[in-house]
Amino acid sequence: MKKNILYFFLVVFAYQAIQSQSISLFDIDKSAYPNIKAKFYSFDKAGTQIKHQKSELSILENGVNRSIVKVDCPPGPPQKSLSSVLVMDVSFSMYHSFGSASNIELAQAAAISWINALPGTNNECAITSFSDNNYANQDFTTDKSALLKAVNQLRLIGGTDYDMALLNPAAGGLRISKSGKYQRVIVFLTDGAPNRPPSVDEIVNQAINQNCVIYCVTLGMRAPGSLIEISTRTGGEVFENVTTIEDAKAVYKKILDLSQGGSPCTIEWNSEPDCKLDSTVITLKVNSTNVLTNAKVMYGKSVNPQILYTPSKLSINDAIIGQSVNKTLKIKATAGDLVVNNITSTDTKFTITPKNFTLKKGDSVNLNKFIWRNTCPCNNTISTHNKCFTSIWKCKL
Repeated sequence: MKKNILYFFLVVFAYQAIQSQSISLFDIDKSAYPNIKAKFYSFDKAGTQIKHQKSELSILENGVNRSIVKVDCPPGPPQKSLSSVLVMDVSFSMYHSFGSASNIELAQAAAISWINALPGTNNECAITSFSDNNYANQDFTTDKSALLKAVNQLRLIGGTDYDMALLNPAAGGLRISKSGKYQRVIVFLTDGAPNRPPSVDEIVNQAINQNCVIYCVTLGMRAPGSLIEISTRTGGEVFENVTTIEDAKAVYKKILDLSQGGSPCTIEWNSEPDCKLDSTVITLKVNSTNVLTNAKVMYGKSVNPQILYTPSKLSINDAIIGQSVNKTLKIKATAGDLVVNNITSTDTKFTITPKNFTLKKGDSVNLNKFIWRNTCPCNNTISTHNKCFTSIWKCKL
């Protein structure tokens, strides 16, 4: 049977950088399928968000162009000036690698992209690091060369303590952020669970008292519940399981834009089902610069398929040898029109009718399945309970 099925799952945005420009696609929404919606960010080489027109973009599914319905890039408010603290994990686990780069190289690349993207002079930044202690690497400054030097000189030592990272003297992130002159933001990065439970309530209370937003980034792992709670309660977000330099840079650029009051663009397009694939690679492309991003959308059992079967399976346990059984299967087109050209079976004992039909969205049809069970061959066997057994009696046809 030819089936038109397309599944979607929410995915975290994918990112690819070309010629120092970047675009990211995320929060894919299939609730109004075949109309699909998603959010995206686009940045120029200076880290400034670009607001694209519909004519500048192309959307593809598995390499096939789709029709864009709408692109909306609302103007954001004036950019906020920031007092940002980049809190970096320097525990020994940061030597680990998920590919060509170690975790500390991912962290350094992300921090460098943040520093380089900070616009103007009314944005100050500080660098701190932590293991089972904390370290003030660079206090608030607008001097980008000093900040870059501090990031490049990070050295790994010790274990992982979140209270040291955010709370404790002398260089916990919140100890540094309280002297900030502008909107206070902490970007916390780690690749490990804490050696002991952090003081979540105290961290959150201090952040709220400072009007400090905390964003958390985890490398190669799911974010612990403590970090999710800290980010959520302080107005930030969590970005987890980052494994490449490209993704690390994209995450920090997104956090920078969010911190400055930016908002993503939205794009809507008309999808079409692909009968041959269980997943879809969505490509968003900026036509003029050849900048693109890919988001792989995997199928999932919790998502309604385009064809609904009733019952979900058929059981054949009452067939008598020599007689036929008729079973009925109802199929319904749930997400769009359905065209079935032919139905075949690898077992000649099964015949299914009708073999070709067209269903409009919401319509259904009954398929009749005929099952035959042959008599036993005449080789001194008999039949009982629908099976053939060797016997001293001869087979009677």
